[in-house]
Amino acid sequence: MNQKNNEGYFIGLDMGTSSVGWAATDTHYNLIRGKGKDLWGVRLFEEASTAQERRTNRTSRRRNQRKKQRIAFVKEKFRAEIEKVDPNFFKRLDESQLYLEDKTIKAPYLLFNDRNFTDQDFYRQYPTVFHLRSEMLNSDKKFDIREIYIACSSLFEHRGNFLNKSLGSDVLDGEQIFHDLSEVSEHCGIDWNLKHTKLYEVRKILSDRNTTRTKKLDELKECLEIDKKTEKNKIEFLKLLCGNKADPKIMFPQYTFDSDSVSSFTFMDANWEQSLSAIEDKISTDEYDLILVLKSIYDWSIIANLMKNEKTGGMYPYLSMARKDSYDKHKEDLHLLKSVIKRLVPEEYNRFFREYNEKGNVYTNYIGSVQYHGKKQRFKHSTREDFYKEVNKLLKPFEGKDEEVDRIFKEIELATFMPKQITNMNGVIPNQVHAKELIVILEKASKYYDFLNKIDESGLTVKDQIIQMFTFQIPYYVGPLANYNGKGNGWAVRKPGEETTKVYPWNISKVIDEKETADQFIKRMIKTCTYLGDEYVLPKSSILYQKFAVLNELNPLKIDGQPVSVELKQSIYHDLFEKGKKVTQKGLINYLKKEGVIPKNGETVLLSGFDIDFKNTLSSYRKFCDVFEAKSLNDKQIQMAENIIEWLTVFGDSKKFVKEKIAESYPQLNKQQVKRILSFNFKDWGQLSKQFLELEGEDLETGEYHTIIQSLWETNNNLNQLMSNRFTYKEQLNKKRKKIDKDLFEFTHEDLNDLYISAPVKRMAWQTMKIMKDVVTVMKEPPKKIFIEMTRSDGEKVRTDSRKKKLALLYRKIKGESRDWIKEINKYEDKDFRSRKLYLYYTQMGKCAYSGEPIDMERLFDKNVYDIDHIYPRCRVKDDSLLNNCVLVKREENTNKGDLFPVRPEVQNKQESLWKFWLEKGLISQEKFNRLTRKTPFTDDELANFVNRQLVETGQATKTIADLFKFTFPKSEIVYVKAGNVTEFRNKFKLYKCREVNNFHHAHDAYLNIVVGNVYDTKFTKNPRNYIKEQKKDDSKEKYHMNKIFEYPVSRNGVDAWITKQNESINIVKKTISKKTPIITKRSYKASGPIVKATIYPKNKTKDESYLPKQTSVPALRDMKKYGGMTDIKVAYFFLVEHEEKGKKIRTLEVVPFYKISELKTKEQLQSYCEKELHFIKPVVRCKEIKMYSLLNINGVLYYIIGKTGKYCSLTNAMELYVNQKVIDHIRNIVKYKNMGYFNGAEEDFVAENLKLYNLLKDKHLTVFNKRLNPEGEKLEKYQTVFEKLSIAEQVEILLQILRLTSTNRKTEADLTLIGGSAHEGTLKLSKNLTRFAKDQVKNGQIPKILLINQSPSGLFESEIDLLTV
Repeated sequence: MNQKNNEGYFIGLDMGTSSVGWAATDTHYNLIRGKGKDLWGVRLFEEASTAQERRTNRTSRRRNQRKKQRIAFVKEKFRAEIEKVDPNFFKRLDESQLYLEDKTIKAPYLLFNDRNFTDQDFYRQYPTVFHLRSEMLNSDKKFDIREIYIACSSLFEHRGNFLNKSLGSDVLDGEQIFHDLSEVSEHCGIDWNLKHTKLYEVRKILSDRNTTRTKKLDELKECLEIDKKTEKNKIEFLKLLCGNKADPKIMFPQYTFDSDSVSSFTFMDANWEQSLSAIEDKISTDEYDLILVLKSIYDWSIIANLMKNEKTGGMYPYLSMARKDSYDKHKEDLHLLKSVIKRLVPEEYNRFFREYNEKGNVYTNYIGSVQYHGKKQRFKHSTREDFYKEVNKLLKPFEGKDEEVDRIFKEIELATFMPKQITNMNGVIPNQVHAKELIVILEKASKYYDFLNKIDESGLTVKDQIIQMFTFQIPYYVGPLANYNGKGNGWAVRKPGEETTKVYPWNISKVIDEKETADQFIKRMIKTCTYLGDEYVLPKSSILYQKFAVLNELNPLKIDGQPVSVELKQSIYHDLFEKGKKVTQKGLINYLKKEGVIPKNGETVLLSGFDIDFKNTLSSYRKFCDVFEAKSLNDKQIQMAENIIEWLTVFGDSKKFVKEKIAESYPQLNKQQVKRILSFNFKDWGQLSKQFLELEGEDLETGEYHTIIQSLWETNNNLNQLMSNRFTYKEQLNKKRKKIDKDLFEFTHEDLNDLYISAPVKRMAWQTMKIMKDVVTVMKEPPKKIFIEMTRSDGEKVRTDSRKKKLALLYRKIKGESRDWIKEINKYEDKDFRSRKLYLYYTQMGKCAYSGEPIDMERLFDKNVYDIDHIYPRCRVKDDSLLNNCVLVKREENTNKGDLFPVRPEVQNKQESLWKFWLEKGLISQEKFNRLTRKTPFTDDELANFVNRQLVETGQATKTIADLFKFTFPKSEIVYVKAGNVTEFRNKFKLYKCREVNNFHHAHDAYLNIVVGNVYDTKFTKNPRNYIKEQKKDDSKEKYHMNKIFEYPVSRNGVDAWITKQNESINIVKKTISKKTPIITKRSYKASGPIVKATIYPKNKTKDESYLPKQTSVPALRDMKKYGGMTDIKVAYFFLVEHEEKGKKIRTLEVVPFYKISELKTKEQLQSYCEKELHFIKPVVRCKEIKMYSLLNINGVLYYIIGKTGKYCSLTNAMELYVNQKVIDHIRNIVKYKNMGYFNGAEEDFVAENLKLYNLLKDKHLTVFNKRLNPEGEKLEKYQTVFEKLSIAEQVEILLQILRLTSTNRKTEADLTLIGGSAHEGTLKLSKNLTRFAKDQVKNGQIPKILLINQSPSGLFESEIDLLTV
């Protein structure tokens, strides 16, 4: 019978991207029972992946498909002419991958099978296709039509990038990219002093193949007159140009990069963009563009290097000529290397040139093949750098002693030794370079082959059609073209009557409605507003959005801790920011001095509220001022600029389209203005919409009405402040947000598509809604309150930087210290600085923050001597930030300060110079300095804001989920719960959790969300301002101490939320947490994703049962023993089938491979599959669908089914381990030792607890888990003696491995080799032949039972299917 009363009930939710904990209690925190169970549990599920991987694979498939279509187009144009001389030419090409016996044309040669000319003759004349193309480019003779086709199709195989469409045919000119460098650098406040003569020198230096990267850097520094001491950031930028590693922290010293993920990078690294993405959020758009322009110049220098003719000193006119000479150079170098190795180290010759070692870096690895005694093998290439290292290692003993060795080493240093024709650097070559060759080859061929000059209905010659096909790129806003009748993944809109017309470069404007397609692209691709989910965001370069970004960053500006006036803020905006350049701290100080705001000489002032330099600029505003030749823009010009910015952001890749839109909308713009506009590069989108920034609201204190952007201009509030209770913007937002007019039971998964949330959050929300449906069904009414907490996802930022590295870097900059701080710091390991006291000791240079006296290191950890004080007292605000709020002080100083704020004047007067020194050296943050030096006490607004932080959730996803609950539970009160408050509650009452034990902690957190959330909600109400006023009254009994909330009773209007008398409330909580009744369920699913891995394995590695042919359309290729195949066939789900074997009926669990999922939807289709492909006799499908991670009860033990290996189904444990709190505490201690290298308590006590834990886990496996298919209890008993002799570190490792045997979050498996077990101990598998398994059980005297348990998401409802009898 359901436990409920007239007071209603509460639901608590702990929501994460891979789990949802839930609990239902009465108003006194007792768990409610329903369906014979305690109503609390955990729903586990795989985190939903975004569409990125699928999109990447789909894009790659489309790219390959389009390449094949382009080559097929060329083939069709050449076919008739080629078949005149060789009817079987294309047939031989089509069958090129087949063995001779499988070909329909049994010809010994592939390309040329003539009586007087074969492939051997062809390759003797043209060793590579570049030799062929070079000959064609240099000669006017008539070439065989097949040779012309080979040359053209090879160009179509690799037609270059389309990154810079503004390049002409002469890409080596480079004038435009150096112009872009000057322009972007100016916006970033960087002057390269690039005069015409210097520009010539720079280009010469960068394109010199005979200069090392280091020497290039030195020459550039000298040429550009770089000051090594004051212009270190410029040197880092130049390093990128030279192909060296550059450090973002030095490039952009104005920003604090506090993560290890920000590391040095080089354009030579194929993954350099990943390094750039780590800093993208920190730097401005202009600074990001600067990196991209530098990459363009680097690419230009690579092409210039490739095209340089070392013999003449000039440039090759065509790339193929350069490639041909690279081949000849490689051949010469190979001859040199072979002779040197044969002469100096002959014993290494075979290893280097005739053998293959998979992990080697010798010549055979470098070229990716080896041919010896007539046998040829191909394999993965090693990199040039690895090959160079191998040569270096081999010939190092002869350096300086042998002229030929020295010659090799010099070329290695220049990276010119043994060049390859095809390298990863080919990606920098633009389409224009290849197109230049194609045009000349076709032009010359057309003199001899008239078919190339024929004009068809398109009005173009065949030659022109081929060139257009080569140079054309589908505009990205048009997208995929295979979108007939609205089907497919595309959004392209075709014009009436053109629904089935094939699209070509010359008819795309006739077939595709580009304007309507562009509108569809905007609707499909552009993000929606963070606050107004129905509205599209503004471009990041929008004048309005940049105004918002600048004001939001500028408004917190303070001088000596005091906010600047609104008038001064507006003057700074007009006089500095509207110039469009980056505003630096130095520039701002100069401006303030000039305006007389601060003294020109004498005492320094402190600027705060921003991050060294301002990140945001008004670059778009200034660009359009230049276009209109105006000092400022009027409203009409701003609107014109905004439209153009949007067009350029959406259609930036198609300047032609933008030009048409400008001509159509603004014919008054002259050619020069249009040209200037089209040179702008705008990309990316903001987070907010125009409708949001123009949302009107009231300031409740002044009664004034303003839009958000007006308030940012007219006040010094930033956006967070405007969204507080002082303004009505939040109310207005709630009115505008789209309402979900459905109750809980009408709500469907499709309704989530209207919410602006990611795929992982969407899955979490849906699982939560399904749990809520279950609970409300059982309770027969909605809850009184819903308490929600969303845990931080893996994608959110956490601190990963090394405190040790950070301190060492700071101390290197501090000069003149007698004490060797760096030497001291280096004595410690990274993990030592996890100690808050030790870290603060070094941020304060070993001194007490309040007395300035030296701290005795030997007594640092004595709690009676030194304390960590919170500058903002913990009684007022919960802020444990080491960066901003914590200082290390003597115990008596902390006692003297107590809970007072601000810091006592006598301490401030004495210590301010010391604090300023720490600030200047970067040891403490600006915010910490502001708190230490502040003279005024907290205002009521601040106190209310401190309270509000504990009640209001700022995460947008959490707000969205809360809104969802408000719509589907209109009568329930939604209460946010901060994870930090629950953690603090756990720590206070020693209710620690440990993820390594079980999944109960999610249910516990959900339960504690009810307890903690209700206490905070009752105590502080929904209006913290009123609470602060209330508790300040003389007769108030309210105790306001943020750190002691649970030490006093909490009640309001006669309703108790926390009863301290006789520890009533906490006793209920502890009793509940000690229960082992949470219901754990896991989401089962049909697997999706790629059918197989893309890697094709050779014939000697493939096996029929676990591999797929690499191509099924060609019958011969289905023979994997001959042609190889692809592996890792994904299992979509299982099914149970009964069939006959040797005249007897048996039941087996079979899999539906993912590549068959669309064909096997019905029971009849499955039965047909069993007959035709599995070759079963009289199959009958007994259970049509058993999903991945379905729950099985096998002889009373619970398992999840997770996959198939040969004749067995793979299982994993589904039974949670239960231990008491004392055991949990010790497991937490061993996890701490594993991660941090130390533990709490004495060593002998720690070892004793390890032995107790081992015994406990052994006993669990001998009792609770003893009926497992692969029990471990007796083995653990046998291994115990060995365990006792292990070191502490080894014991910890083994205990954590044993815990894996009872984990339900991973495959059941443990590495117990340290104690004599196997590396894969405890793996669980079930024979797919259930009949045989059942017979074996009977033989062993057991009654076999295999049940499939179908659970609802909450586990409150379930059903069973007996797989042996169904």
